[in-house]
Amino acid sequence: MNELINITTQTIDNTQVSAVSARDLHSLLDVESKFADWIKNRITKYNFEENVDYLTLSKILENGGKSTEYYITLDMAKELSMVENNEKGKQARKYFIEVEKNNKPKNLTIYDYAKALVESQDKLTDAIRTKAYISDKKTATALGKLGGTVKALNSARRQLHDLATETLQLDDARTCINMLVRAYAEQKYDNNYQVAWANYYRMVQPRLKTNNKLKDWDFEQLNEAYRFALSMCKFSNVNIDHLCIDIVE
Repeated sequence: MNELINITTQTIDNTQVSAVSARDLHSLLDVESKFADWIKNRITKYNFEENVDYLTLSKILENGGKSTEYYITLDMAKELSMVENNEKGKQARKYFIEVEKNNKPKNLTIYDYAKALVESQDKLTDAIRTKAYISDKKTATALGKLGGTVKALNSARRQLHDLATETLQLDDARTCINMLVRAYAEQKYDNNYQVAWANYYRMVQPRLKTNNKLKDWDFEQLNEAYRFALSMCKFSNVNIDHLCIDIVE
């Protein structure tokens, strides 16, 4: 995968995360407005939080002046790319999704270990199945236990793969719900996001049987909440054709 934009590691809220320079993203997206105006407008309009979605660093210029640099999480970068509603934005969002997919397995060291161990035990597993090379009862018992370990590692490998896939789906579902509710706010509440979110939560939380909000919903709740957000927009005649939503209804 060719590098579209430089991705660095930054510490946000005491956690190391992958981040990009908002200034670099601004340039990549071919935004017409000035960077400072663009980033401040996006932060205000979409309720991004400092030290949660982004961090700021002061930079001393050669002429002695100062500039503020914004480093944003990949989630924020995906969302900013989506709202530009142009080809560069679609390209950037797909790139960030691919980066996340490539990064996820690197954190699952148990997955890599299990895979290597399982592959190295293929012949031994065959021996267990055919009872070959078993010369006594103790050996048979030991090999039987090892066979169970191999099966357990195979199961763990599948579970870890599913977990990595589900994590990506969770992030994407939250982003899509955000986009739908914000479109709802812009077209039905004159950009009053607070009222729109309050109305959405009032309707969707009873369906989900929880008082938790978006960031705390599990996979099943997010799927239900996403479908409800779609129905809410369609019922209210909210135009969502411009949104880059990939989740299937």
